[in-house]
Amino acid sequence: DGFNALSGEYYQVYAPEDLSGKEKKANTKMETSLKGLIAFWTKNNFEVRKFYFVIKDDYKHVYASLYTNAKSLSIKYNINCEILLCKGNYTAAFILN
Repeated sequence: DGFNALSGEYYQVYAPEDLSGKEKKANTKMETSLKGLIAFWTKNNFEVRKFYFVIKDDYKHVYASLYTNAKSLSIKYNINCEILLCKGNYTAAFILN
């Protein structure tokens, strides 16, 4: 996890040993993390402008609901949310806003 105070970008990493069967947990983690970090950083006079939810997917696909949830959170919090997939030595970014 990390926050770049200059750009307002926050990275939340979700890396369970096995992602299968964890659709609800991953979506809940995304939403509670975003809500909590916005509250914390705003209280401390920082603006969160972009939220990256980084998922260790082990070369497998992630749940489609993660993308729709990220889009909903983008609208709800008026912030750009992206899903980043960890695949070997590169990261694939999917812009949702």
